[in-house]
Amino acid sequence: MFNLVRENSPVPPAWRDDEVVVSGDPVKIYHSRHPGMDAGTQRQGWQQSLVAALAALVHKAQGNRMFLPIMAFIRPAGFFLLFFSLGFLVGPDSHARNEGGGASSPDPVSHARPGFEGDSVPDKPITETRAGIALLGLFEGGVSEIALRNIASLPSASLPGAPVRITKESIEQLVSELQRAGLVSVREIPVSTGALRFIAGEDKPLRETFHEKQQIAFYRFASAVIAHAEKWRASEEGNGYHRRYRDFYYGLAGRLYHLDFRDPGSARAIAERELPNLRSALRGMRDARDPRATVFAIWVEHFLHLLGQREAGFALLGKVENTFEKSIDGVRGPLTRIAFLIALRQGERLMAQSRYRDAESLFRVLLRRVEQDIAYGGSEAVHDRAMTLSRLGRSLWRQGRPDAASERYREALVVLTGPDPEDYRVRWQTGSVRAELADALMLSAQHDRARMEYEKSLAIKQEIGGDPQGEGIIARQLGALALRRGEYEDARERYQAALEKFRQTGESRDLADMHHQLGTVLRKMAGSRKQEAPDNGLLTQAEAHYRQAFQIRDSLGDRIEAAQSAGQLALVFASVHRYADAEDWYRRSIALGERAGEKQALPARYNALAALLRKRYEEKRQDPSGDRGPVPHGDRDLLAEAEQWANKALRLQEGGEDSASEIWKTYGTLAAIATARAEQDRAMGREADAEEHDHTARRWRARERKSYVEFPGHWLAMQSRWAPIVMAIRVGVRGDKATRKAVGRFLDGIAQTDEGAHLSGALRALFDGAHRDPDRLAEEYSVNPQGYLLLKKILE
Repeated sequence: MFNLVRENSPVPPAWRDDEVVVSGDPVKIYHSRHPGMDAGTQRQGWQQSLVAALAALVHKAQGNRMFLPIMAFIRPAGFFLLFFSLGFLVGPDSHARNEGGGASSPDPVSHARPGFEGDSVPDKPITETRAGIALLGLFEGGVSEIALRNIASLPSASLPGAPVRITKESIEQLVSELQRAGLVSVREIPVSTGALRFIAGEDKPLRETFHEKQQIAFYRFASAVIAHAEKWRASEEGNGYHRRYRDFYYGLAGRLYHLDFRDPGSARAIAERELPNLRSALRGMRDARDPRATVFAIWVEHFLHLLGQREAGFALLGKVENTFEKSIDGVRGPLTRIAFLIALRQGERLMAQSRYRDAESLFRVLLRRVEQDIAYGGSEAVHDRAMTLSRLGRSLWRQGRPDAASERYREALVVLTGPDPEDYRVRWQTGSVRAELADALMLSAQHDRARMEYEKSLAIKQEIGGDPQGEGIIARQLGALALRRGEYEDARERYQAALEKFRQTGESRDLADMHHQLGTVLRKMAGSRKQEAPDNGLLTQAEAHYRQAFQIRDSLGDRIEAAQSAGQLALVFASVHRYADAEDWYRRSIALGERAGEKQALPARYNALAALLRKRYEEKRQDPSGDRGPVPHGDRDLLAEAEQWANKALRLQEGGEDSASEIWKTYGTLAAIATARAEQDRAMGREADAEEHDHTARRWRARERKSYVEFPGHWLAMQSRWAPIVMAIRVGVRGDKATRKAVGRFLDGIAQTDEGAHLSGALRALFDGAHRDPDRLAEEYSVNPQGYLLLKKILE
């Protein structure tokens, strides 16, 4: 650890002129803000003090470190100019020029005072200082003490042509001096002792060391330091330092990548601060055509993805792919680990683009190569096979095929039983796969089994180190499970517990996610209360949580996540009929998503804005003072705008594969717009146009019903409640009297609810044998897509 002094050095008594003795001669130092001087005189006094100090130091030639007593009495900028002027005046380059004679320029100092050559000038401190400054110039805005200490203490043999070996002690002293001058600020990074031991090279630190927390320093340098340091970056010395820099950050990236499986909180805290340096070192390695750049890029992309910079990560990956075949099928010979990692990232990029079928195909090919033709073995090969199965499961889950996904997750769990069960990486991956299996079980409405898998995952995370972040993630998923089951109070408690865990880690993204989820559960609780209007108190709390999530995500520059919170704020405002505010937040959400290049969620947001604009149109029509013709809102045709946004959503959805985009909702919005246009035409006496719009609405509703039924996840979510009723109605339709009587009572009951009234009428018509066409029943009784799915299941 560096043991740097972080407190500011004592300031001399205010408004006092001071004398500093330099080899027996006093030099007057004027304070830069003397109360008896105007600004010009102060500036002149400051300059005079600097010149006097320089003159005295050069005259006495006592070495560059004599500026240190003066430093505390002048401005940081003055100190810095003094610092470098000394290097230029009495540094080793000047001295060497004078010794060389010949045509080289004469030393300005030797000309200023004859006989200077005979004095003893300690060159090493100046040389080390300049070398140290050159080293600081490598870092992009800041550096952790881990990096600074290790780069400074690498063997000089790694620096071909570099004449100076910077020591840990010399760089420590330099940073201390800069800090006392106010040219360095310090922030603390919370990490575990186990993480530091792992980074230092210890492969299996004791489990309890990951519970021991400490702080390491992260230094940010003032622009003046960087500006002066850049002078040395292109020098012969600087080129040597670049090699140190690249080598160290390559090694750090690899350790952090593997640490992320054991202590993600520490790994990500360091990676987040050091990310500019990691990327800079990677660029240097690529420019040097170092073959290690490929795996280095994969490690850096891993953290870019985790830290919300997904587009930057995919762009980085694209540069790496240029050195490999674009398709995993094109990789000749046994599959190397680097080729595997690149293919895995290609699949993840397809997932991010909502190309789930393409991702599934790639993962299946990759799985075949891993199982049959791999160039490496051991636990690494087992880990990679399990990871491929997990990603294949995720691609199936995103297509709404949770049962198929569950099979792949179970295969991955079997694979993971082979290696050493005590290996932390195997344990970590087992816990992660169990959590993903629970996600799939939750989607298929197997809630009890999902809860069991989540709890197993949580037990593993607690066992391998009590990682509060991992525990928080499982608590969050248990909250999501409770939310899906409509158990809002339980969901709220789970989310609150997760929030407390994330507060322990201080991870901003996790905190933002929990505020977002708490906003969601509060919004749903407000809508579930048995009253005509939503509970405004709960909605106010939901708004506060969503705003907090939005502010954190926006401050982190995570546009994709910030867009999600903005969209939820729009929902809150829409639920209390604050449509103007809702529209503003929908537009913010869309703008953020478009700037981030996000494709997955944009169609749903386009459609949500379209549906809102249609509501604003209806609100205006119901206003007695409103116009009965084409309804402007100001000068706006709200129906035309709504139709444009809905069609924009549809173009993206019909070209994609993402069931989460909920294309049936867009069809429903277009149907509602067509119905509104038909009503508008009738109000204007245009019956032919109204009939045409009615026909268009029926066509959109048919597509809405069809697409809803085709998504298998809907029936999986409904069957636990509705499967017995479907079977009973089937028996009743066949003529069983007792069953018909029981079903009749059930239909009378659901007819009393707003949602059940339409469904009850269609089911009774089916029950009475009026007709057996589900589309005709749905149109005649205005049955929603969920009711249509029940009709289809009854008639199967």
